[in-house]
Amino acid sequence: MPNINFSYFINQELTTIENGTPFPLRFTFTDGGMCVECSWRIRRKGRIMVGHHDFHHARSRKEALQQLKDLLVAQRIKGVSLHEEFDLLCVQFSNDCVLEVFQDSYCFEGWELFGANDFSVIGLPGGGYEAYRGEHLCED
Repeated sequence: MPNINFSYFINQELTTIENGTPFPLRFTFTDGGMCVECSWRIRRKGRIMVGHHDFHHARSRKEALQQLKDLLVAQRIKGVSLHEEFDLLCVQFSNDCVLEVFQDSYCFEGWELFGANDFSVIGLPGGGYEAYRGEHLCED
């Protein structure tokens, strides 16, 4: 696992969720947020509750967005972890839901997790990540 301190995000509340068609998916936290432009899913107790592909079909898009909001809005972040070997970012919430975001493109950035404290982590094209504080690259 990378040596990134995600403690800034702990106990922040997810306040809003917005989506484009089908990307990006935007999550706003108390003091930060996340933009997702790659595959993702919400797991809870071993089951997938809603996922990226549910937003691709007109008949399920509205229902999927509502389910996503019902699951995550007003929940607090309990943990954030980055698993380099799988290009997987996990955000754990107070209701046992886990947002799993995984890079699926060699051409495009997949996601960005950012704080109002000028900290940002970006999922890079083809895998990997970069962490920034302001305009400066953070070194592990």
